[in-house]
Amino acid sequence: MSLEMKEMKWIKPVADRTEEDIKNKTCKAYLNKKDLNRIEGNIEYLSNELESQLYRVERMHYTEWNREKIPTVEDMRRICGNITEITEKYYEPEGFKDISYIADKPLTYEDINLLENYLCLIRKIMKSGRSHNRYLDLENYRYKYLENFTYEQLKKEKIEMNNNL
Repeated sequence: MSLEMKEMKWIKPVADRTEEDIKNKTCKAYLNKKDLNRIEGNIEYLSNELESQLYRVERMHYTEWNREKIPTVEDMRRICGNITEITEKYYEPEGFKDISYIADKPLTYEDINLLENYLCLIRKIMKSGRSHNRYLDLENYRYKYLENFTYEQLKKEKIEMNNNL
């Protein structure tokens, strides 16, 4: 079932799972439908927020998780891809790293912490009122000026863009 028709609310991420949780088999030691629905719902929330601010975010697909459904490699690729899409269209949190590798290895509590932490950081940036990466407005700049910079420099705002150029 798709979550696309529901109005999503932000649900506080759980990004503090520890090795002790695993050893003691606490509720945080298990990935369950509540965790997956929170992650997917928060992705949808952020995507909707960006769309409402006229960002061009690719249409994302979501899964409503139930007790019987187990996440596949493709599900994890989609989830990681959705988070990456949001950061590419909006803003990368400080220290953001590629997360595509998560889908291609055994899933750990650290991986889920990382995904939920990134979602939390993206929302924090949104709530701070920070505008998008300046590289999204490249159509306002002449190629002559931009050819001196790499994509990564533009993306990470390592240069000062000036509207008079």
